[in-house]
Amino acid sequence: AGRSVREAISRIDSQIARELSFYLQSNPVTERIYIGYNRTALSGEDALRVTLDTDIRFRLDRLDFTSGCGQMILPQGTALMEVKALGGLPLWLTRTLSENGVFPASFSKYGVCYTDYIMNPGFVPAREEAAKIA
Repeated sequence: AGRSVREAISRIDSQIARELSFYLQSNPVTERIYIGYNRTALSGEDALRVTLDTDIRFRLDRLDFTSGCGQMILPQGTALMEVKALGGLPLWLTRTLSENGVFPASFSKYGVCYTDYIMNPGFVPAREEAAKIA
């Protein structure tokens, strides 16, 4: 069996893990969706940080960390880039992004899963699709 959120937290010894564990024990929280992705994290001078998330996927069953697969929410080969910096972005980076047609946009992995798939009347989760075929 795969590791659940509760199992993963129970194996970590940190203040944040203890607070999460307390919250989960004190509140009726149930896992409903798994969202996974592959992340490349880069950091540079002046506290510049860039993350690239690829293979962003979700599933409504097998809500553990070891199953690996799921419904892709972006086309194959697409990356979600997040850039963080103290103050403004370096001029060289803004120029490079602009020259390549990359501009700021708001994006929520959960929001896309919910609005584009879960609330879409035509969406059939993979487990239900397999049951209909069988």
